Amino acid sequence: MEMRFIDVTERTTQGARQGKRKSSKNNSDRKNSSLFSSSSSSSSSSSQSSITKAVVRRRQQQQQHELLPSPTFNFPIPIESVAQVFFFRHYSVAGSIRLYESQRASRMSTLKMMGIVAVGMAGLAISKRDHGVMALARAKYGSTLLSINDAIKVREEVAKESTLAAVTMMARFEIIACQDCSTQEAWICHLQGAAVMLRHWTKEEWDKVTNPRTFLHFFYMLVMGCIIKRTSVSAHIRKIVQSYPLFKLDAQVEPATRLFDIVCKLADLHSCQVTQVTERVSTAMSIEKELLAWKSDLPENWKYSLDENKLNKAYGPSCHVYASPWQSHIWTHYRICRHVAHSVLLQYLDTLALPIAKAHPALIEACASQREASREIQSIMMRDLCASMPYILGFYDKTKGDNMLFPQHWGVFGLLGSIQAMVGVAGIFEQDVGWLCVMLKYIGSRLGIGQALVMERCLKAQRADMI
Repeated sequence: MEMRFIDVTERTTQGARQGKRKSSKNNSDRKNSSLFSSSSSSSSSSSQSSITKAVVRRRQQQQQHELLPSPTFNFPIPIESVAQVFFFRHYSVAGSIRLYESQRASRMSTLKMMGIVAVGMAGLAISKRDHGVMALARAKYGSTLLSINDAIKVREEVAKESTLAAVTMMARFEIIACQDCSTQEAWICHLQGAAVMLRHWTKEEWDKVTNPRTFLHFFYMLVMGCIIKRTSVSAHIRKIVQSYPLFKLDAQVEPATRLFDIVCKLADLHSCQVTQVTERVSTAMSIEKELLAWKSDLPENWKYSLDENKLNKAYGPSCHVYASPWQSHIWTHYRICRHVAHSVLLQYLDTLALPIAKAHPALIEACASQREASREIQSIMMRDLCASMPYILGFYDKTKGDNMLFPQHWGVFGLLGSIQAMVGVAGIFEQDVGWLCVMLKYIGSRLGIGQALVMERCLKAQRADMI
């Protein structure tokens, strides 16, 4: 951090000299006055002389305290340093303390630091509504992209974690700096580029990975982007998650790995790889069964509890409390995945409505029953999402459980991607618009994420159209 000190040596010295001259002059005046008094009145009593000396001593003591003026300092902090602090407080995967512990032994790459500064500066600009800082952030974003383009021309640089991290930070920059609906999907192209980079990773590179959760978070965001774009997840990404042991050995990671495979199947379904409508309905029902099996196979420590919501009544009277932020993150994907799966199923059932109008009454009744059940499941998933928001947004005891992935950090980016996919595929019920807008406004203003504010405006416009 740069600090500029103002040299006050000369000022202080001048003050001392002026104070000394002033003191000498006052002493001289008092001496002349005493002589004059002595010559004019030689009969002054000894008591008056003692009083005069006491007054002189007191004035001398006061002057000694006033000799040196208080020095002033000016410490201008560069905006880059402020941006770094903002990033580590709000967007770091493991929080600033853990990041410091992991980085202090090794030098952080210039490319990664450029991405951190760009993202932190953008978040700072959004939270403070500072257009000047946003202009600086976009300039830093541009220079980071140029540096990334130079780096990926070299095979060794492509396989570095720091290069991949810089690319994913560009995705977060797009989410933070988003200003209107036309740029809401800009973050997806960066994640797709990062996914291509992983083709060049070898087993040796993967053996160096110590925290598979950060990669799973990246993969979940990628699959949500695929749902938004109506495309399938790349085969090599699915193979990475399925084949490497680091995604299965950890008891806290294994459930997330199993769920990821199911979400990939949902992306395939939504991308219309399955052509026959009846086959689509069957596939959607199969995904629903796998989701129910995933929930029933969860370890006991993955279960959440219900508590009274005492903080923000916009999320209802009760709230979910989880054993760790990581679990709440995966539960969110589960609920949104089920909501989207039943939305797709309902669309296919509507497509089948006309052909089966003259079909067997049992088939017509089964379709009607499934529609009712799917709408009920969607309603339950939204209620559960609403009840989990107080915990997800950080209204919980951070000293309890495993805080490896704070929801209010990277988890919020995953949450926004999932909400964006859900809104794009399924839409939102009128009764859910209120709490979603409260959530999005909090994320946008508190964490400086522009896309949350854009989504809030879009939902409010939709609610106005409903009315």
